Amino acid sequence: QAILVEYAGVERFSFHLTEGFPELFAVADALMDNLVKACELIAQGPGDYVNITENLSGEIWGPQRYRKYHIEAYRRILPILHGGGKKLYTHYDGKLSCLKEAIAETDIDGLESLTTPPEGDMSYAECRAAWPAKFFWANINLSHYSLPAAKLRQKVKELAKEAAPDGRLLAFCISEQCPEN
Repeated sequence: QAILVEYAGVERFSFHLTEGFPELFAVADALMDNLVKACELIAQGPGDYVNITENLSGEIWGPQRYRKYHIEAYRRILPILHGGGKKLYTHYDGKLSCLKEAIAETDIDGLESLTTPPEGDMSYAECRAAWPAKFFWANINLSHYSLPAAKLRQKVKELAKEAAPDGRLLAFCISEQCPEN
């Protein structure tokens, strides 16, 4: 995901991934080795939470590649982090419905910046049904900020009830630039 976000961009990355560009996988292996080393250091340090800013959206990966690359990465780093008492949160703010079963297979502790439609493609109720034990650090859609204050307050309460009917495993965040109003 770091290659897609930080180095190649969506279009070039998609072509390289589809074509099996060998250099892409060499860089990915090197980055994975560095991530494992970083997790080993983090596991020994203070703090309880780790956030990987993957900026994931399912339409680029699809479930087969997600399982091959993301789940395999989690299998390498989660035992290290969990062994150090850390919880792992991933920045998943895109369209996730095509990955919902695969995400359920992971031991990630939570999804950060989880976003409902139109940015995402799952309601918080659908997310909770798919991942009942995962923590949602949920993003409030930018369009909601144009609502009058009372309606925004009501909308956030509705979203909270949908995402956490029992009042647990939920916090809200603003992962985008908040409008000045």
